[in-house]
Amino acid sequence: MPSVLLRFRFLTIVCLLFLLHAPGATAQSDSPDGMWVDLSGVDLDTTAAKSADPGTFVRPTVFRPLWLDEALLDDVLQFAPMEDPGDRDRLATGGATIWLPMPDGTHIEFGFVESPIMEPELAAKFPEIKTYTAHSRDGSNLYARFDKTPKGFHAIVLGGRQAYIDPNTREGVYVSYFSDEYPRHKDAVGCNVESELRVDESKAGLAFHGDTTRTYRLAVACSGEYALYHDATSAETIGNALAAITTTMNRVTGIYEIELAIRFMLVANNTSILYWNAATDPFNPTGTINQMLAQSQTTINNIIGAANYDIGHTFAVADLGGIGELQCVCKDNSKARGVTTSLAPIGDPFDVDFVAHEIGHQFGCEHTFNSTKGSCKGNRAKERAFERGSGVSIMSYAGLCGVDDITSHSAPIFHSESLRQIQEFLATISCAVSVSTGNTGPIVDAGADYTVPKQTPFILTATGDDAEADAITYAWEERDLGPAQKIDDPDNGRSPLFRTYTTKLDSWRIFPRLEFILDGKQYANRFEFLPTKGRTMTFWVIGRDGRGGFGSDEARITVDGNSGPFKVKYPNTPVVIKGGSKKKVKWDVAKTNMAPVSTPNVKILLSTDGGLSFPTVLKASTPNDGEEKVKFPKTGTLTGRVKIEGVNSIFFDISDTNFAIDGGFSFVGAWHMEAQFGTHFVLHLTLRDDGTSRLCADPDGIDSCSEGIWSVEEDGTSGAVSLFPTHDYNYEIIDNNTVNLHNKNSGTLEYVMTRL
Repeated sequence: MPSVLLRFRFLTIVCLLFLLHAPGATAQSDSPDGMWVDLSGVDLDTTAAKSADPGTFVRPTVFRPLWLDEALLDDVLQFAPMEDPGDRDRLATGGATIWLPMPDGTHIEFGFVESPIMEPELAAKFPEIKTYTAHSRDGSNLYARFDKTPKGFHAIVLGGRQAYIDPNTREGVYVSYFSDEYPRHKDAVGCNVESELRVDESKAGLAFHGDTTRTYRLAVACSGEYALYHDATSAETIGNALAAITTTMNRVTGIYEIELAIRFMLVANNTSILYWNAATDPFNPTGTINQMLAQSQTTINNIIGAANYDIGHTFAVADLGGIGELQCVCKDNSKARGVTTSLAPIGDPFDVDFVAHEIGHQFGCEHTFNSTKGSCKGNRAKERAFERGSGVSIMSYAGLCGVDDITSHSAPIFHSESLRQIQEFLATISCAVSVSTGNTGPIVDAGADYTVPKQTPFILTATGDDAEADAITYAWEERDLGPAQKIDDPDNGRSPLFRTYTTKLDSWRIFPRLEFILDGKQYANRFEFLPTKGRTMTFWVIGRDGRGGFGSDEARITVDGNSGPFKVKYPNTPVVIKGGSKKKVKWDVAKTNMAPVSTPNVKILLSTDGGLSFPTVLKASTPNDGEEKVKFPKTGTLTGRVKIEGVNSIFFDISDTNFAIDGGFSFVGAWHMEAQFGTHFVLHLTLRDDGTSRLCADPDGIDSCSEGIWSVEEDGTSGAVSLFPTHDYNYEIIDNNTVNLHNKNSGTLEYVMTRL
């Protein structure tokens, strides 16, 4: 009954506040278990609850609004079993089940277990703070960490596009959103790094990783201002600050666990370094970040004791940025030399962009961006600058490099260079509690090395195998070092050209990204830039198993500066090709048939979906001489593209724009049109394929008629067809319901138009 009463109370409030358009939201559905109620019609900015405490709730710009039945949630959570590190299959086959609402309107089922990040003594003092780990059960290979505290429910979903679920008001309203839909805080500043590591000239890849989980005892101190921000104003309410710290560190643990099999455990007496009175705490928010770094080390060592923790960090509300000493974990005199400050210490910008980043320094990571603009200036690590522009990984400066920003926020992954640095550092320390997982990292193969022409798209494809049959996600990364440069600068032959992306189940990556090729920006895109001169490019593929295991392999691509760009010449404009006809496909060979590219033959393929897929082979192999006559199918389409690729190579090109294939359908019998008056027409009619007829109607309601064709959108003898204007027929509008369609050669056809 409590659940029903809560729902009634909330829905009553919603009815009073109901408005038609919530920012960034569309109509969605409730979760299968009834725990999440979609609120696509509620304007959250008008809720009275927002004004109660606007600072401590997240405010993404695009989101999915929801109401959570917290009583039902509590019922589900109480049955969660405790995790067993040795039982790797428990989340897949046992444990409890919860549905999490994703920002795109879907719900995903997760198996979950309770997974503490507090030592037992601390957990016993705060039984209302619980943390959990989860894996998706639909084969999507998603990993989640979530918590339930007095501050509400919080979740992070990893393994694809990073998603969050956070409270939005005190009335049980939540938002589900992607991290790239959260605005950058105006106070965001860069970080500082203490000391610089020697450069390792080794070209070795990543060693296999994932057979051991390492747990580090973590001591997190907070300033009085941080405690006040999270409603901790006395010793009795200090649990509110601990709840906020738990949410942050549960998310950070999730990232380190899935990436590196590293976990964090808040120490038993952690509340002794949580200060609720800003006047008496040991931290000075108006001093320098280096002063606070020293205060962090002194405070945590003196109160917790150097023997009682492995890594320490301090959270504060200040405008000082962050700082972390390199490779300080496990070292008594420096292991608490990590500080993160922010004027808004909540949500993705704080948890991932700052805290995960600064802890990365403490584990030995240097910055990976190649820009020197904005806050990147003075913070670039020249021997680790593998990421284009601001970079996007955890150790990048996403959103901080001004004109060189690629994304507003960091992706929850480490670049391969960061993984390598952490892996090497872990081999030198031994303070963690290590537990064998029974897991082995995946084995991946990056394939052969190739020579390609300049200014020409190419694709890299890996293969992978996992001993435990875990689904492998892949990330291809460029590993080229060169001078610092703006992302608008031309190719200098050495610096990185391609940005980093999060992992995906597909083992291939197209360079540049397919959408840039299809919209004609493969030569003018700022984030992925095709090489314009001869150079050798190094790429690593990193395969992850979602359980902290990974493996890698390298491919080297030689760009020939004397060949290319290899380009489709015909069809390369919005032409109409008669279905069933033979046409010459033409391309610019650009010396790709000569050494060193040495590609004597090409393959010609057809797409009917605008270049998203190429299922039709027009010619499996033909001499790479610049033209070949091929027969186009009779299937009509408005979104045709041709792809020409080197046989036994990796380079290719695609038509710059869509062209049409006239499938030659005519109609018989009665037909009916349903469309908004004066707009694009969708017709339903019986079709006969005789390869002759053309029809048209003008959506603008004028006398002229443009060129074009009909296109069948589904197989069979009847179905929906979309009008593409043609010159063979004219029409006149009689009224809003009747239109006469005039055959220029003979007769008049009449159809009824329904106004929707």
